[in-house]
Amino acid sequence: MYCPACGNVSVRKCKDNTPLIDFWCENCNKLFQLKSRGTPLGSKVVDATHDTMIQAIVSNKTPNFFFLHYVPDKLMVHDLVAVPSYFIGTEHIEKRKPLPPTARRAGWVGCNILFGNIPKEGRIPIVCDGSIRTKENVVKQWADFDFISKQKIENRGWVYDILNCINLLGKNQFTLAELYDFEESLSLKHPDNFNIKPKIRQQLQILRDKGLLRFVERGLYRKNWI
Repeated sequence: MYCPACGNVSVRKCKDNTPLIDFWCENCNKLFQLKSRGTPLGSKVVDATHDTMIQAIVSNKTPNFFFLHYVPDKLMVHDLVAVPSYFIGTEHIEKRKPLPPTARRAGWVGCNILFGNIPKEGRIPIVCDGSIRTKENVVKQWADFDFISKQKIENRGWVYDILNCINLLGKNQFTLAELYDFEESLSLKHPDNFNIKPKIRQQLQILRDKGLLRFVERGLYRKNWI
């Protein structure tokens, strides 16, 4: 497997039992954790200890992820998805119930990664339904949104929200008024923010400055990404 972040020809396997990390790229030093299953990825993927994962996120030490769906009886990779670390926030982590007293690790609390809540821009397909995407497209998609990694952790949630809102519209060209329709739901998610519309405009400006949105005319935008 090549590195989806820089395109280096391969990623190296870490030593067995290395905490949180399974692979690393010797060219760009990106670290990757692999989550694999023999069933479709779905909306949730089981992860490790809840507190450890939350601490990794808030300290900006989250690994990048490979999510693999394989077909055991066909020895086939059905889906392989890369998710950059900067696309995983605390809102994408779901706390699981503690293990019961009868369990060997009684009281241990794990977590789920809410895979389906990650903006689709952050779920970068490498293999999709058994078909392999070009490396160039994968690396470009990773690079397009790398600016998020430079933002403060607490500010990234708004980028996720606006990307998800744009995706819910389901079209490449949209109006500012259409995004304003999400004001109520965004207010519920950000109850301490009383300036939702200015925040929407701010995030659109950021995407425009990064070349990901094109300003067509007043109040009309067009996506520059797939």
